[in-house]
Amino acid sequence: MKNIAVYPGSFDPVTRGHIDIIDRSYKLFDEIHIVTFINSSKSYTFSEDERVELIKKSLIEKNIPMENIIVTHSRDLVANYCKNVNASAVIKGIRNTTDFDNEFSQALLNRELVGIETLLMPTSTIFSFVSSTFVKNVAEYDGNISDFVTDAVENALKIKNADKPLVC
Repeated sequence: MKNIAVYPGSFDPVTRGHIDIIDRSYKLFDEIHIVTFINSSKSYTFSEDERVELIKKSLIEKNIPMENIIVTHSRDLVANYCKNVNASAVIKGIRNTTDFDNEFSQALLNRELVGIETLLMPTSTIFSFVSSTFVKNVAEYDGNISDFVTDAVENALKIKNADKPLVC
């Protein structure tokens, strides 16, 4: 039986912090599913398919082997997705105590719903302040985001922002 983990998130867009968590965690499991989910409280820059493609391109760009990685999207509950793929763990990256508080509550809920455990993985220090929202805000004003995202994401954000009028 495979030891499967699910790394859920909105990944809008995927950052080097996300890639760091993937790079450090995929070696721990036989198979890892990186799954973009919809959060009804967020508005998205990229479609589900675009986010999946950017994750794949970013993993390839960072030379992360794809043989035991599945990248997809889902509109189901994380707990249900995990149950459907027989996952044994959920992976969540945490940057700070606010992330910990949010993820801890979600971990307890997922364990209660389907009995799945959650691995809370602290981010590497250099990515502790990087979030998708931060990246999108800096990119919107044509700021330098190259240290925070892969080239694929940086180029995709430039294309998305080319059509937006700059608000001052």
